[in-house]
Amino acid sequence: MIEDPTWLKAAVVIALSLLFQETVLTQVVILGAHPDLMIVLPVTAGIVAGAEVGSVVGFFAGAAADLLLSTPFGLSAFVFALVGYGIGAFVNSPLGHDLYNARLSGSGLGSVVGTLVFAVVASIIGQPGSFSVHLLATFFNVGIGALVFAPVLFVGWRWALSSIRTLGFGPRMPTSGSALNRSSS
Repeated sequence: MIEDPTWLKAAVVIALSLLFQETVLTQVVILGAHPDLMIVLPVTAGIVAGAEVGSVVGFFAGAAADLLLSTPFGLSAFVFALVGYGIGAFVNSPLGHDLYNARLSGSGLGSVVGTLVFAVVASIIGQPGSFSVHLLATFFNVGIGALVFAPVLFVGWRWALSSIRTLGFGPRMPTSGSALNRSSS
């Protein structure tokens, strides 16, 4: 029996999101692009549970998305892990502290930035068509999709990641003593 089903619950959130992405959202095409729920997963996880969790969720959400994309396998996993870590680290920083209070707008902005990072990395590795007018429509659809679906994902991540210490807005170090905790003999 699994004592802590945290990552099993996280896998359920990712799998349901992928299913919804492929069955519903790919049919919602506005200006030649569709919303991308998979990039919203690491952004919202990073906001809810911090950089480390955001990067792990990003890796697995990206790997799941890569199974259905024609881009090189691992591209989404790499970018989504960077995005999840980046947004989680930013939210934990003094500069990004207010973003936690503005989770919805932060999710939209983080998802658009993640889409831009994806385009940059895809361009660096030689993927054709990474930068075009179509990218503007993608920004629009991803941003609006994030605003619509982030509240649902926040609830999903709170359920899935409930046993993980959520944001404390401070260093994740012991409250007293050395972080290395060396014992003197």
